[in-house]
Amino acid sequence: MANNASSPAIDSSAVRSFSQPQQHALLAATAVSSICGLAIELLLGTLTSYLVGNAALSYGVAVGGFLAAMGLGSHLSRRIARRTIDPRQEQTDLLTAFVKLELAIAPLSALLPIALFAVFVANGPIWIGLALVTLILGTLAGLEIPILTRLLEPQTNVRNAIAGVLAIDYLGALVGSLLFPILLLPTIGLFPSAAVVGALPAAMVVWISQKFTPLRRWRSWGAIVCLGLCLFAPLTVPLSNRLENKLYSAPIISRIQTPYQRIVLTRRNKDLRLFLDGDLQFSSLDEYRYTKRWFIPPSALAKRPNKCCCSVLETD
Repeated sequence: MANNASSPAIDSSAVRSFSQPQQHALLAATAVSSICGLAIELLLGTLTSYLVGNAALSYGVAVGGFLAAMGLGSHLSRRIARRTIDPRQEQTDLLTAFVKLELAIAPLSALLPIALFAVFVANGPIWIGLALVTLILGTLAGLEIPILTRLLEPQTNVRNAIAGVLAIDYLGALVGSLLFPILLLPTIGLFPSAAVVGALPAAMVVWISQKFTPLRRWRSWGAIVCLGLCLFAPLTVPLSNRLENKLYSAPIISRIQTPYQRIVLTRRNKDLRLFLDGDLQFSSLDEYRYTKRWFIPPSALAKRPNKCCCSVLETD
């Protein structure tokens, strides 16, 4: 049987042994990667459904496209730090590749959603934009788990490495799927949430760089990116507000993000309008239409409608 010379087997005795804290750091990185991935999927689906109004299609493209892109990223991960004669060098290359990957995901997670919003405001191809955003972020996210699995594999074995990484990955997915809609979105809003989610991979770079000596030089880069995104988070509010103002024909006088929907009030002269997730719900110019529907049926059934109206007014 011919040997495959391009992929020599790794001598497990020559592999650098990770300490328990180092292994825990890699597993924690798995959780953070999963949390960020799920949060970004939900964020993109929420943003697109707000813009186009089709929630089912928006989440379908955002989540489905992200997962498909993760499959592409997993396939491409084979080209990162190919097996060499020196297993220690391969470990260092994998660690460095993972850190660089996190430093790329961090700013893109914060900037691409607001760029997608700008595309819609400019009447650009929103679905093509969503597909490109999910392709970029999903492909990068798909590289993370294979790299972490390859790092942990020599420390135990393939079976334990895969089981441990996937268990943490699925748990992180649960946390991310709850963190965004329950805490981040109603508390700080859509685009600040993107910046906060993007800061998490950068913070993970700082922590991992402290655990692994070959990565010490990347610690400052992680800190700079993390701090920059934290400072950028509040700036996304006026930026997104300026973009949102262009979506409405009248000045916005109030905007509120609830756990359930985006509420916007506009006013031009005597016309006060209420929008929910971008859809018109009420206009003061045709208020009489709503009032008639509420007032005429009960007054027609009343024996003394005039007395009924007076009592209602006195009560109010």
